[in-house]
Amino acid sequence: MLVTSRERLNTRQEWVYSMRGLDVSENGRDLEPGGNPALELFQERARQEQSSFALVGDEKDAAEQICRMLDGMPLAIELAAAWTSMLSCREIAQEIRNNLDFLATSMRGVAEKHRSLRAVFNYSWDLLEAHQQSGYSKLALFRGGFSHQAASQIAGVSLPVLSEYVNKSLVRRNQQGRFEIHEVLRQYAEEALMADKAELDRVREKHSRYFYQRLGELIEEMKVGDSRKIQQEMRAIEGSVRSAAFWVIDHWDIDEIRVLFSRLQDHFITLGWHVGLDSYREITSYLEGEGANRGGENGDNLALLSSTTYLAFFMSELGLCEAEEICQRVLPDLRRVDFRKELGLALLALGICAVNRGAYQEAVEFCTEALEYLKESEDSISSLTGLLWLGWAHSELGEFDYSYTYYSEAYEIAMDARDRPGLAYTLSKLGTLADIRGAHAEGLKYHQQALETFQALEDTAGQGYALSRMSWSAWGLGNYEEAIRYGLEGYERFSDINHRWGISTSLSRIGFAEVGHGDLAQARSHFLQAIDRS
Repeated sequence: MLVTSRERLNTRQEWVYSMRGLDVSENGRDLEPGGNPALELFQERARQEQSSFALVGDEKDAAEQICRMLDGMPLAIELAAAWTSMLSCREIAQEIRNNLDFLATSMRGVAEKHRSLRAVFNYSWDLLEAHQQSGYSKLALFRGGFSHQAASQIAGVSLPVLSEYVNKSLVRRNQQGRFEIHEVLRQYAEEALMADKAELDRVREKHSRYFYQRLGELIEEMKVGDSRKIQQEMRAIEGSVRSAAFWVIDHWDIDEIRVLFSRLQDHFITLGWHVGLDSYREITSYLEGEGANRGGENGDNLALLSSTTYLAFFMSELGLCEAEEICQRVLPDLRRVDFRKELGLALLALGICAVNRGAYQEAVEFCTEALEYLKESEDSISSLTGLLWLGWAHSELGEFDYSYTYYSEAYEIAMDARDRPGLAYTLSKLGTLADIRGAHAEGLKYHQQALETFQALEDTAGQGYALSRMSWSAWGLGNYEEAIRYGLEGYERFSDINHRWGISTSLSRIGFAEVGHGDLAQARSHFLQAIDRS
């Protein structure tokens, strides 16, 4: 017998084949027959409402976003597409985020249980026992999936109960072994949780405390564990970490908030500088909007002061010149309230900005003072970063022995802390120093070692640095075709994250390689692009 059901029969003879939603292509660029069935269904139903409907430009991107939000669920896609005669696809997507009841129809001839997603969910919800409803509503706090340990500690959901949710198609297990709830189902469960304010607050506190602790554990595990696996978990919990961060900001004291910001720094460096920049922008904007007092005298918003410093630090690392003005503005307040870790970061950011504008002696002074505070805070990652920038400033001044000393110290810190990202960046800097001294074969070897580590860590910015510098080494060795290839690969990595300094530098190195190759017209074109992107 072929039996279809939302819930498993749980018989010994049963062979289960789990049905997922319709496929949504990863890039959403082509509507080849059978290649994107979710989008094809959306288009077909939309044309029933409006024969002239066409998926082009922004409408196509927004329609694919809708299909992805609805996880390819056919009924949900049909209900969403029915609104295309009234709203744009982008407006439909926004309404789905705002209101679950939006996905409903008044069309005649539709079975009652298919008239809205809420009707579908109500049917499943009513089949749950009270304790199952309570546990499931708490799972709505998770963003991006969860482990069974987190479900147990935060929501009080045991493995047997979690298994019941899986059997009822309310939860699914992904390929990484984590559990997920369909986003629209999660919204439904969240409504149930929000009905009890006291319970919501209690669970959110447990949720935040769990991820605050887990984040610290993962940062330590990164030094000795499987970095790829740890990085995968960091990506998976990113949504929950962000949600927890805002609860911490609103409810915890300033000392714990500052520890959170410090852990987030390491977290975002692991995930990518651009992720950190976007996240600290969001946090800082939130604190500015709320205008809340976080533990300071005279109405000081200390949380805002701290988050602004981290924001400026990430901006400086990505070559954004606004960081300098921000650091100059917050520096007096950081000295006054004696936030020594943040003071070190602000000074380091000023040193980085000084390097980027060619004021190398000024950079040495800023970085030297920054290291006093960063080493005092026992922050090995920030200390290592400061040493690398200090070494770079000295190399620009032609003081190569100083550079080697600081790079070597950074190497020792990375080895002692088992800091693989820091080790990769240090190898890259040692390679750069070798290139400056004309030892290009040695430089290429260092850069290749760095690239292998960056690839293992899936660090896009790091790969861009290593490849761009490999172009320099190859150019020095007279291997111009290799230099062009490395430069182009570095340019692609930097473009993926909009790293302005890296894009400009890679274009320049491509240009130098083309000069060596004798293609002056192409070289001129790349040099002009580099100037334009500076």
